[in-house]
Amino acid sequence: MFTCWMAFEEPPLSFGHVPLLEFLNLTNIGLSRHKMIWVQPECLSERLASAFHRLRIVSLVSIPEGSDLTWTIFILEAAPSLEELYMSVIDHPCEMIMDKKRRMEFSLSENKGVEWESPRSNFKHRRLAKLIIFCFVNCMVSHVRRVMKAAVNLKDVYLYDRLACSKCTHMAVFRLPRAKKKLKAMKKLLAQGIESAPRIHLLTDCEMDADHAARVKDLCS
Repeated sequence: MFTCWMAFEEPPLSFGHVPLLEFLNLTNIGLSRHKMIWVQPECLSERLASAFHRLRIVSLVSIPEGSDLTWTIFILEAAPSLEELYMSVIDHPCEMIMDKKRRMEFSLSENKGVEWESPRSNFKHRRLAKLIIFCFVNCMVSHVRRVMKAAVNLKDVYLYDRLACSKCTHMAVFRLPRAKKKLKAMKKLLAQGIESAPRIHLLTDCEMDADHAARVKDLCS
């Protein structure tokens, strides 16, 4: 297990040969000197493939709202054995420093990340069975469709409303349409032109599957 790494001169992070490594948690607080996103775009190499090829479950937590999500396809390309992909895309004002002077004092960056090139049009992932996104909003439709096109054996897509935060009381909560006609239209939009489209579940946090609820608890703890 490896949970903390601090570096002030930005050297590359390398673990070498670690066959018993089971858990890795990488966090970047986004200082102004961190000019690039915390995952650097690069071509899939044999070294990267060997590091990711056994991954079965991946959780991408607290991705900043408004970020380009194309980089998450990199995970699919690097992890051919991946079966479940969890993503939460949310900003927590209750945890953010909003005052400009204080942000300057802490050298916090205003840059949300870099734009990534689109993945290969012919890329296919054959093991991914579940895609679960917490805090889904309409602007993510194109990304969900991109994953659905690539994951040819995808069985289920779970798209949840924004998760409620008791401390972010002033933040408006986006709600997916609840009218049957609008839900049907959203599902049709997501699945349009995709052969063997997966089952699409548009849900509120109150309708959350028990396994997904446990996952959210783990992600937020």
